[in-house]
Amino acid sequence: YDHFCQEYRMLGPRCPGYSSRAHCEQLLRSIFGVEAEKQNQFAMGKTKIFMKSHLLSFLRAVMSLRVRNLAKRLQRQWRLHMGTERIRKVEEAWEKFEAVAGIARARAIETLPLVARALTDGREKIGAVVQLLEDARRTHGADIHKIAAALPNEKVRPLYSIAEAVDAVVDRVAQRKIAAEELLALRITRAMDTVLRLMDRVITVERECGEVADAISKAERDKCEIACRKAREQLQTLQASELPALKLAGPVGINLEGHEDVSSAEVCPSLSELIEQTTELVTEAEAVGQEILWVRRAFKAAVEEVQSELEAALTALEALQEQARRCVAEGLDGIVEPVDVAWQRQADAEEVLQAAKDADGYRVAAAAFVSAVRDAELTVERGREELAKREAEKQERIALQAQLDTMQQQLDEKRAVARQSMEVRMANISGMPQLIHEVDCIVQEIADLRGGAVGRTLEDWRSDIQDVAQRARVVIDTIDAQVTQATKARQEEFNRRMLAFTQSPDAKRAQAEHTSPAAFLESEGLVAHESSLLEILRLIQTVQKAGAPRSGVQRCLNHWVKSTWLNGTSPVLPPTAGEVVGQDNLAERKLRKCVTIGHKP
Repeated sequence: YDHFCQEYRMLGPRCPGYSSRAHCEQLLRSIFGVEAEKQNQFAMGKTKIFMKSHLLSFLRAVMSLRVRNLAKRLQRQWRLHMGTERIRKVEEAWEKFEAVAGIARARAIETLPLVARALTDGREKIGAVVQLLEDARRTHGADIHKIAAALPNEKVRPLYSIAEAVDAVVDRVAQRKIAAEELLALRITRAMDTVLRLMDRVITVERECGEVADAISKAERDKCEIACRKAREQLQTLQASELPALKLAGPVGINLEGHEDVSSAEVCPSLSELIEQTTELVTEAEAVGQEILWVRRAFKAAVEEVQSELEAALTALEALQEQARRCVAEGLDGIVEPVDVAWQRQADAEEVLQAAKDADGYRVAAAAFVSAVRDAELTVERGREELAKREAEKQERIALQAQLDTMQQQLDEKRAVARQSMEVRMANISGMPQLIHEVDCIVQEIADLRGGAVGRTLEDWRSDIQDVAQRARVVIDTIDAQVTQATKARQEEFNRRMLAFTQSPDAKRAQAEHTSPAAFLESEGLVAHESSLLEILRLIQTVQKAGAPRSGVQRCLNHWVKSTWLNGTSPVLPPTAGEVVGQDNLAERKLRKCVTIGHKP
C-alpha cells in the first residue's frame, strides 16, 4: 500500500490523516468507480492491491500524461522566466505561415482572390514581427531578455491565431478543390463507361445488320452502315482525346471559395453536353437498325414465345443424362436412343436460333425438341423402374448368397464337431456316420446352388435355398442332439469310473453286494451282451458250488480275458457232445448228396 500511494498519490484527491490502505481505496474508487470493485476489477488484500492488467496499464498511462503536463507547465514557466516564450511564438507563427503558403502553391490555389488576400494579410502582419525579431537579434546579440523586451507583447500574442486563420482559409479552399477534382474524375470515369456501353450498342447494330444482310436491300444496308460509322467515330474521338483533355483541364464552373456543397455542383458542363450528343448519334443508329431488322424482331418474338418451355425442356434433358448413363452401364437397351434424339432436336433448334431468320421454323424446331424430351423422360422412367427392380433382385441375391455362406460355415463346423466326437471314444454314437454323410450331401448341394445362380430365376433359386436351409437345420439340430446325448453319457461314465477311485473298499463292497447283475451290466454299458454274461455268472456259481477254489477260478478268468482281448488269440476249446453229433450229421448229409448226384464220395 505504501509503495502504491507513493507512485500514484498525485492522481487521487488529498486525504490527510488516511492510512495507506484507505488512501489506496479512495484513489481507485475515485478513478474506476465502485462498480469496478463489485465486478472484481480490483480487490484489496492484506498488504497488497490486486487488479486487472488493463487497470494497471491505464493508471500508468494516466500517470505518464500527468507527468508530461507538469513538465510542460514547468517549461512554460521557465521560458517565461527566461524571456524565450515571445521569441518561440514568433518563430512558430512564421513556420506555420510558411507551411500554409507552401500548401497553397502545391495545390495551385494561391492566385484565388480569397487565398491571395489571406496570404498577403498574414505575410504583412507576421512578417513585420519577424523583422523586429531579426533587428533585435542583430542589435542585442545573444541577450535573450533584451531581444524579448524588443518584441511588443500585443503584437506577438495574435501571431499564431493569424497563422491559423490563414491555414483555415487555405485548407477549406484546398479541400473543396480536392473534392471537385474527385467529382470530376468520377464523372469522367462514368463517361468512359458510358462510351464503352454505347460502343457495344453500335457493335450490336452492325453485327445484326451483317447477319441479315441477305434479307435486306443494299440501300437499307448502306444507310445502317453510315449511321453506325458516324456514331463509332464520335465515340472514338470522345474516348481518345476529348475526355483526357477535360480531365487535364480540371474542374470548370465551380466556386472553390464558396460555401455551397461541391457534390451538387456541375464540375464540367461540357462533359454532359458531349455525352448527350454522342448518345443521340447512337440512338439514331439503333433506330435505323430497328427499321431494317423487322426479320430479327419477328424472330425475337418467336424466341420469347417458346423460351420458357425450351429452358424447362433443356433442364429436364440435362437431368436425364446421369440416369441414362446408369441404364447403359446396367446393360439396358433402348434408353440412350431417345435421349440422343432429343439432343439432336435441341441442336436443330439451336441452329435455327443462331440463324435468327425463320421464326416459324424455330417454333417447329422448338416443339419437336420439347416432344422428344417428353419421349426421353418416359423411356428413362421405364429404365429407372427396371433398374430399381434389378437392384432389388441384386440385393436379394446377395442376401441369399450370404445365407448360403452362413449355412455352409455352420455345416462345416457341425461336421468337424461330429467327426471329433466320433474320434474321441464316441464311435458307438448311433446314426452319426449317416448324419455326416447328409452334411456332405448338403454342402455339395450348396456348391451346386452357388454355381447355378446365374442361369436361374430368383424365385427358383430362392425356393431351392429355402429347401436346403430347412434340411440343413434338421441335420444340425440332430447332430447337436446326438453330440449332447453322447457327451452326457461320457460324463456319466467318467463320473462312475471316478467313483471307483474315490470310494472306500468297504463302500465298494457294500455297493457291489446290493447291486443286481442286470443293474451292474447296465452301469457298465454291456446291456447288449446281457444273456451271455449272465450265463457266465451262472457257470461261475456252479463251479463255486462244486467246491473249486476262488484263486484258481480267478486266475483262469484273468488268463482267458487277457488272451482274448490283449493278444488277439483265443484258446482252442474241445467240441462239446452236441457239436460232435452235429458234425457227424453234416458229414452224412454231404455223403448222401454226392451219391445222389453221381459223384464219388
